[in-house]
Amino acid sequence: MKQRACRRLLSLLLFAALLTTGAFVRAADPAALQRDAIAKIDAFRDHFRKTFDYKSRIADLADAERELSASVEGFDGRGDLANVALSLIKLGQIQQMQARWDAAGRYYEQAEFAARKANHPAHQAKALMGRAQTADGLRDYGSAEAHVEQAVRLATSVADKTYLFDALDILAQVQMKQGNFNAAADSLNRAFALPGIKDDLLYYGYLDRSDVYLKLAEKCDYQRNFDACFQALDRTREDLSKALGIAQKLGWAGLAKQTEDFLRSADARAELMSSRKRVHESQAKAKIFHPEKPSDVLVTERFVGEDLAFPPEMDLLFEQSKRFEAQAGGFGNSVAVTSLHTDGLMQQSRGDHAGALSTFHEGGSAAGAGSAQAAGR
Repeated sequence: MKQRACRRLLSLLLFAALLTTGAFVRAADPAALQRDAIAKIDAFRDHFRKTFDYKSRIADLADAERELSASVEGFDGRGDLANVALSLIKLGQIQQMQARWDAAGRYYEQAEFAARKANHPAHQAKALMGRAQTADGLRDYGSAEAHVEQAVRLATSVADKTYLFDALDILAQVQMKQGNFNAAADSLNRAFALPGIKDDLLYYGYLDRSDVYLKLAEKCDYQRNFDACFQALDRTREDLSKALGIAQKLGWAGLAKQTEDFLRSADARAELMSSRKRVHESQAKAKIFHPEKPSDVLVTERFVGEDLAFPPEMDLLFEQSKRFEAQAGGFGNSVAVTSLHTDGLMQQSRGDHAGALSTFHEGGSAAGAGSAQAAGR
């Protein structure tokens, strides 16, 4: 009798423990597991947007990963391939947020297969976007372009135009990596023409288009079409201002601060470009092709022109970008690429040309990892 009572008490304690953790209900309900995991991912993103803190809630992603893995098994047992695809997409996003490109790519590939079998074009398009972003992260731009172009075709037929907006935005990022800036701008302009797009997506669209215009403005680092570069820089600042307004409206304090710093960096670049234009105009008037005395020759023995001083604000902005990079964890790759480019320019301006070349090379290697931030959408 006493032994039976002990067993009954043990069963009650185990039942209570299962209820406390929610495991008893959720283990039998993959839909609840999926909802709980997606809520954790959304909360993680929202925390990042507000604080720019990536590391403190990383354990939430691990919990969500366990729940999603269990939900895949549950949905698969029911033959619910559409929800299998959705859970796999979310698993891919968790890996992508942490720049684990190979693992993310495997989840997205499985998700695409499940969505195709389920005849679910929205999930298939989303999985293809994920495959494009992971290929981008691995610097396989040809595969990235092929995946996202297929995603654009699928998303065109989906009633919810946020899928097409996302696909066009990712296509623009790939085109930009390939140096096709005009095509990238066209893709984003097509995205902005879509109706009913919410502010959270518009923020990232404006941020990405500002980057396209900034790359066009940066051509004056080695070309001298200053009017076109100033026009591109004006568009950069216009899109950054729109992105800042959205971030402030949505309460994304962390991203708002980052966007403010991008705006200040664009202002500093305008000052730098004005300085370069003055130097260029001065050199054009000099007797560099018909020198009459040694001072008319504007090169050193290494055939490198005079050092060009940066505006004082650039040092402060560079240090701020380094702090953001340290805070952002896996989301910080795009910030890292920008700061490496700035570091290289600053080294070049101080006459450290060998150091600048090394830094530019490092920035090129880091550029492939820039898609991690896209998973913060």
